[in-house]
Amino acid sequence: MLRSLVGSEMCIRDRCMINKSLTVLGIVISSLAKVSEGNKKVVVPYRDSALTRILSNALGGNSKTLMICALSPASNNYDETLSTLRYADQAKKIKNNAVVNESEQDKMIRQLKEENDRLKQVLSKMDLGSGAGLSQQIGVDAQTMEKFKEMEEQLKSNALLMQEYETVSYTHLT
Repeated sequence: MLRSLVGSEMCIRDRCMINKSLTVLGIVISSLAKVSEGNKKVVVPYRDSALTRILSNALGGNSKTLMICALSPASNNYDETLSTLRYADQAKKIKNNAVVNESEQDKMIRQLKEENDRLKQVLSKMDLGSGAGLSQQIGVDAQTMEKFKEMEEQLKSNALLMQEYETVSYTHLT
């Protein structure tokens, strides 16, 4: 898309700016490829053009990026196709480590849910109930029964905390 803009009917100044942006984009992609290969001393010139400034998060930031190339089998488009393939080859070498951005509340809710699931699994495996007679029948001592009761209380407490966090998050959004 950007390459096709160069050939359209524009003033010379606009064409020069687009060519400059595309050149800087090529330099940025090349620099990021070198960084991905392990060369940490390379400075990536994001600020050299408006296009690379806009694309900085997509190219070398915390995101996953997809590049689609339009190629032509016609012999008169050979140079442009080759140039596009070179761009794509350099872009393919860029390795980003995208991580999920998570707020503290969302993290706490997720952790509480995970802990609840774990506690439910432990309790379901034991299936001890709350009767004292049952603990004697299956040979579980009072200390173990107390631990299970604490786990059940923790489970209830976590459920209340999750409900509270979700309510705060929902009211915060509206």
